[in-house]
Amino acid sequence: MRRTQEHGAPLADPLHARQSALEAENAALRQRQVLLENAIARYAELVALAPTADVVNTAHTTETAETADLAESRLRSEISHELRQPLSALAIYASVLKSHVAPAGQPLLAQIKTCLTTLSALLAK
Repeated sequence: MRRTQEHGAPLADPLHARQSALEAENAALRQRQVLLENAIARYAELVALAPTADVVNTAHTTETAETADLAESRLRSEISHELRQPLSALAIYASVLKSHVAPAGQPLLAQIKTCLTTLSALLAK
């Protein structure tokens, strides 16, 4: 004989409903467990790749710095070349002017020559 509750409904129905609810909850927990295991595996992969990523970032940063340094050197070289020619021409003009400038203008001419020498020395670096 089946046991019944006080109201006459069989006990099997509530137990069956509870079992179904627990099975559904268990299935949901298994899905969460799979998601968590996947997340943990992905995290482990990222942690394993982190040193490699740092090396790649460092290499990229170094390459970028070297490229910038090379570009700066080329620019300085081009500017230096472009400025040396006019400075040489000015030095020649200053030498020619030496014999044509009055004694009062000689200190100014000497200052021009000093400026040209200083600029030439800066460009030589």
